[in-house]
Amino acid sequence: MASNRHGPFSLETFVRNHEGHFMSDKFIKTFGYIAGCLGQIYERTHGVDHPTTVGLKQICTTFQTARMAIRFQGGYCGSLVEFENMKNLSFLGGWKSTGAKLCLYAGSISLVQYYILENLAYLGWSAPGWIGKKLKRFGGADEMGRLSCYGWGSWCFFDIVSCFYRLQELGKMEQIVKETYKDGCVNKKEALAQCVKSRRSLRYNMIRSTLFLIPDLQWCLKPGSKWAILPEWSIQVMCLVEALLGYYTYWTGHWTSRPQLPAPSGDLGNGAKNSALKFLQN
Repeated sequence: MASNRHGPFSLETFVRNHEGHFMSDKFIKTFGYIAGCLGQIYERTHGVDHPTTVGLKQICTTFQTARMAIRFQGGYCGSLVEFENMKNLSFLGGWKSTGAKLCLYAGSISLVQYYILENLAYLGWSAPGWIGKKLKRFGGADEMGRLSCYGWGSWCFFDIVSCFYRLQELGKMEQIVKETYKDGCVNKKEALAQCVKSRRSLRYNMIRSTLFLIPDLQWCLKPGSKWAILPEWSIQVMCLVEALLGYYTYWTGHWTSRPQLPAPSGDLGNGAKNSALKFLQN
């Protein structure tokens, strides 16, 4: 996962934070979908066969194929990462909710299926005369890519549900702060401010996962399905909005981990203070 070291936005911090796979993937994704959206605009203004239209769509496809290569085992993602997460709950972010933990397990299982099938699809597209030919007995590389979308869509669903559990836990934390912390103290104001930012972060995350999920539902369908009602321009727009929102949340420090609130101060009584600290501490 990306580290919290981005600092103020500048050329230096931008370059430094794109050293790893995580932010490189964000950059490629964002500009790929910018090309995709521009391609849709050019298609409507200049025609589907215009060289600029074709070129922009090819750039979008090439960038997304590059992302598939990164995801093959890109350090921050891939099947091995998800197996490690199932073992250690590395992506739990300090949350204590049992529901959030179960969603994390379910999400990782979904992503293992997604990565395996996507890897097969990528290899089949890269070597059609060899691996692609062997995959035809299972429906071909395109079918592997379509089936992988079920795993991705499942992860999006579990991520959204997980955010509901985390919001419930955050609400309990906020209530403890209001009832236990001394009115007017700096720690109470800081704790409540962190709760507000954490709630906003989780809502942003839910929006992003929803923007992932809606196009994915169409990608799960077989070619020519009557249920494929979303126009391509709307899919490109949703994907671009998600990418831009992802950049925004990163640079503004809107993390989805459990907030580390300052300890209550003042004379609270040992029982109340210890009970509050026990729940609030990560």
